[in-house]
Amino acid sequence: MNKDGDVNQNISGNRNIQINSGRDSIVAIGTGAIAATGDIIVHSGDQETIEMLKKQIQLLENSLTNSNQEVEAERKKAFALEACLIAEEIQLLGIVDITGWKYIELGNVSQVAGRLEVAEGHYNQALRKFKQDNNPTGEANSLNCLGNVSQKRGDLKIAKSFYQASLEINRKIFDKKGEAKSNNNLGGLAFTSGDMDEAERFFLDSLSITREIGEGIIMFGSQSNLALIEMRRGNTEQAEHYWKDCLKTCRNIDHREGLANTLNNLGTVAFGRQDFDIAKKYYESSLDLKKEINDLRGQAYTTINLGEIASLEGKFEDARLLYLHGIEIFKEIGDRPGEAVGLEYLGELYRLSNKNDKWMSIFQECVNIRRQLGIPIGEKLTTLGF
Repeated sequence: MNKDGDVNQNISGNRNIQINSGRDSIVAIGTGAIAATGDIIVHSGDQETIEMLKKQIQLLENSLTNSNQEVEAERKKAFALEACLIAEEIQLLGIVDITGWKYIELGNVSQVAGRLEVAEGHYNQALRKFKQDNNPTGEANSLNCLGNVSQKRGDLKIAKSFYQASLEINRKIFDKKGEAKSNNNLGGLAFTSGDMDEAERFFLDSLSITREIGEGIIMFGSQSNLALIEMRRGNTEQAEHYWKDCLKTCRNIDHREGLANTLNNLGTVAFGRQDFDIAKKYYESSLDLKKEINDLRGQAYTTINLGEIASLEGKFEDARLLYLHGIEIFKEIGDRPGEAVGLEYLGELYRLSNKNDKWMSIFQECVNIRRQLGIPIGEKLTTLGF
C-alpha cells in the first residue's frame, strides 16, 4: 500500500540535467491501483463479472510487471488508463466500502492516465473518509494529492493552499516525515513560480527534518532540488556540493536510479567547467547504472552527453555514432522531444565539421518534430533561419 500519495515534485533543470522521478515508478503506481481494484472486487456480487475483471487485472498487472522500468510515455498512460477503467467498472457493480488509502491509489493512477477530474474525485473521497475516521495522517496525504492535481492544472494558488493545509496538519500531529514531504511540495511549487529564495527555504526545512529522522528518500529529493536551484542561479560549485551529498545518500539507501541521475548531473557540472575527462567518467558510470536498471530514456540522454564530449574532442565519428545511438533509443521508446534533442546535436556536429550539407536536412527534421509537438524550436535553429 502506498500511503505517501503522489507527492514527488519533478522540477525542471537544464536539458542535460537528469530529473529524479522518485521512488514510485509509473509501473509501481499502476500495480498499486490494480491491487486496490482487486481488494474492491470482493465487495461486489456478480461472480461472472468478478471473474472477468480479475482476469483483466491479472493481464494488466503482468504487462506492468514485465515492462521495462522506462516504458514509453504512451504505454505508461495506456496502462494507467486501463487500470482506471477496470476500477470504475468494478465500482459500478456496487461497493460496500473503500478505504481512504485505496481512493488515494486510484487517484494516483488516474493522474498518470491524465484524468485529473477523476483523480480529484478520488482524492476528495479519500479526504472525506479520513475525516470520518479521524485519521489526520490520511487527511494530510489527501491534501497533498489535491495540491498536485491543482498544480498540474496550473492553479498554483489553490495548490499552495492545499500544501499549506497539509503542512499544518503534519506539524500539529508531529508527523516529521509528512512535514518534510509537504515542505518539498511547497518548495517545488515555489520553484515552478520562479521564487528561488522561497523554494530554497522549503527545501532546506525538508532537508533539516530528514537528517533528523534519517529519511533517505526525501533527503535525497531535497538535496537534488537544492542543487537544481543553485544551477538555476549559476552557482555550479554549490550545486556540485549538493549532488555529492546526493551520491552519499543514494549509496546509503541503495537508490540506484537516483545514483545514476546524480552521476549524470555531476558529469554535466564537470562538463560546464570544461573538465571533460572527469565529465566522461561520471557519464560512463551513470550509463552503466542506467543499463543495469534498464532506464532507456536516461541511457539516451547520457549517450548524447558523451557524444558532445567526443565532438568537442574532435572525434567526429565517435560523436556521430553516439548521437545516432541516443536518437535510436529515443525512437524506440517513443520520446519525440528527446529525438529532437538528439537530432539538433547531430545536425550541429555536421554543421561545425563541414563534412557535407547534411546538417540542413537533420535540422529540418528536428524542427518538424518540435512544430508537430507545439514546442519552441530553439534559439539556435531560429538564428539559423528555421
